[in-house]
Amino acid sequence: SRSPRRVYGAAAVAAGLFLMVCSGTVFPRVAEGRSCRTLVDEVPALQSARPLVRVDVRAPSLTFYLDRVPELIQVNEVPARVARGDAPLLLVTEKDRRAVLAMGIPLRLVRQVGKWSVFEPA
Repeated sequence: SRSPRRVYGAAAVAAGLFLMVCSGTVFPRVAEGRSCRTLVDEVPALQSARPLVRVDVRAPSLTFYLDRVPELIQVNEVPARVARGDAPLLLVTEKDRRAVLAMGIPLRLVRQVGKWSVFEPA
C-alpha cells in the first residue's frame, strides 16, 4: 500500500521541479522575445528625439521602455508618413518588412533585432 504513495509523491516532486526549471529558464526567454527591452537597448536611435513610427505594430512595452507613445500607422500609410520630411524611424515587424520595402521608398536599415526592423529614410 505504500508504493502508490511513493509513486504519486515522486510524480508530484518531478512536476514541481519541472515547473521550477521552466519558470527559471524558459519563461524569461519567452518574455524577453516578446518584450521591446532588447530592441531599445540595441538601437540607441530609438531614444533620440526623432519621431518613432510603429508600422502596424502593437508593442505596449515599447511605450514603457521609451517613456513616450510612438505614432502608429498602417502599412499603406508609410509613403505619406515618410514624405513629411521629419526623418522618422520606422519600426516594422517581419510580417510587414517585405511589403514596406516593396513600396519603392528609399529606406536604410538602421538595425534588426529579432523580429523587429528599424528603418530610416535614405
